[in-house]
Amino acid sequence: MRYPPNGLSVTLSPLAVFAVGTRETLESEGHSMAAPGPVRSLAYLDRNRVLVGGDFAGIYILDTDHGPMQVSGRGAGTRVLAAAGSNLAFGNANLLSLASARLLRNRGTGEWSKPRPGCRSLCSG
Repeated sequence: MRYPPNGLSVTLSPLAVFAVGTRETLESEGHSMAAPGPVRSLAYLDRNRVLVGGDFAGIYILDTDHGPMQVSGRGAGTRVLAAAGSNLAFGNANLLSLASARLLRNRGTGEWSKPRPGCRSLCSG
């Protein structure tokens, strides 16, 4: 697979799959996904979904089946991003943020959402 020469960031999944962030897209496994802006940092959330941050406000999940979904509303300028299970760390030049949350697939719509307070893993959005 050839990746674009204008890549701004790159990551490798635990299954050795590259993802490359550019000014307008995320490229992974032959798929091009629209990004909310220049992707400066990225990390695989799981096998198919990638977290992205950059010159735009917030952290987004990108995957081939759905459009971008914002999971954090922090300011623009994310330069470092890491994910492990339900734990997330991201930061810019001045601040490092740590978060822990789960996203659940809604059985009716197939969309991802945060669980309701007090909800266990079997709840849907």
